[in-house]
Amino acid sequence: MSVFGKVTPPGVAPAAEHVSVRDAREPSQPRGQKRVDAILDAAEQLIAEQGMDAATMNAISERAGASIGSLYHFFPNREAIFQELALRLDKQSSAQLFTVLTPDNVDMELEPLFRRTIMEQMAFADRYAAVAILWDAYLRDPVASGPFHELYQAILGGVRAFIAARAPRLPAAQLDMAAWLSCTVVRMGCQETFHIPPKDRAAWLEEVIKLLVRYFEPLEAQYGRAIRKKVPKRSKVATHKTAKKRPKSPRR
Repeated sequence: MSVFGKVTPPGVAPAAEHVSVRDAREPSQPRGQKRVDAILDAAEQLIAEQGMDAATMNAISERAGASIGSLYHFFPNREAIFQELALRLDKQSSAQLFTVLTPDNVDMELEPLFRRTIMEQMAFADRYAAVAILWDAYLRDPVASGPFHELYQAILGGVRAFIAARAPRLPAAQLDMAAWLSCTVVRMGCQETFHIPPKDRAAWLEEVIKLLVRYFEPLEAQYGRAIRKKVPKRSKVATHKTAKKRPKSPRR
């Protein structure tokens, strides 16, 4: 469900894992991790400013203030840097997602729930300009799916658990499908937003929200907890009726 998320449909075996291009040495000390973070930060800045073509190993090295040898110590090539950066952004996006899918929000109405979910994901993409570029590149590239598989399954499991809390009587097969479908629709809905003229994006996202609400409404009506009720607003008429009547003044 996060911005790079790919999940396997229920009943379909996941594709064979590809060998990760990030087979260089892992940082073993905090100092090494800081160097890796600086490299990823530099790559992210270059991608956001000039695109992926401009983010060469030499350019990343210069922006990070690190030697070219330092880059190759941790990453065999720039593709490995892009993949690691995409994974870092995806983890951050996933963490943002699960600030919405919390026990406190289990009884939230569907429309505001999906609106907040999608808008939080889009806000994340707006904060990190490299997201939209890496999003397209790594959704198309099958090699990139390997290192992300475990994270995707964790996302799918979290979404499944949230849906199960809202609809505890939903059969397991339908629960699996509902989790996969919601992850896929949110992911694709957000991804396609970047290919739509800015003036049409709000209307597009509204349609994505409506689609999700219409899918889940009958499921929750049949299998849900049946405790989500809208609190009616007190109208002026109701307020008037419940107001205390003033005692009539005695006639003189």
